[in-house]
Amino acid sequence: MHEEMHRLSGKPSSPPSPPPGNCWDACGSKGGACDEFCGEGYACCQGGFDDPHPCPKSLPTDRDYHFCVPAAADDGHWFPGKHLMQGMEEVKEALTSSPLPPAQPPSPPPPPPPLPANCWSACGGKGGACDDFCGEGQACCQSGFGDPWPCPESMPDSLAALDFHFCVAAAPPMPPSPPASPSGGWILG
Repeated sequence: MHEEMHRLSGKPSSPPSPPPGNCWDACGSKGGACDEFCGEGYACCQGGFDDPHPCPKSLPTDRDYHFCVPAAADDGHWFPGKHLMQGMEEVKEALTSSPLPPAQPPSPPPPPPPLPANCWSACGGKGGACDDFCGEGQACCQSGFGDPWPCPESMPDSLAALDFHFCVAAAPPMPPSPPASPSGGWILG
């Protein structure tokens, strides 16, 4: 991303970061400025050592060796380094000189499905089979109204709250009634 910001800004890239690892031997076994190994604006320092300026006065002491760090400000306090600050200015300039396209507003939610048509009058003021208005395999029914077959015993939750008759899929055919006994009672098997 750092290189992309430089490409967008049209400016050359900042100097590379200092090499990782121990800089003590490469810097002549001493702490302080070491442009030859650490690079311009960096110094070879170790937290807890009394290294000379431009080593920062307070560095973390979690490393037991000298390593390249951004040089301290003139007052001796740790400063992120001019390269880092220069890099931040380049990023800011790149972001403000190439504006992003305006954000699109979110899409509105889809409209609710239309309510089914009231079939009561068209079906003769009664519930049940009504092929002329509802079509074959449909019935004019209302949830909880007690309409005869082929109205289903229960409605889908999305339709159960409607307080009028509407066309729904007809219930499956009822099983045939068992034959009556000669005495008019049922024959039990």
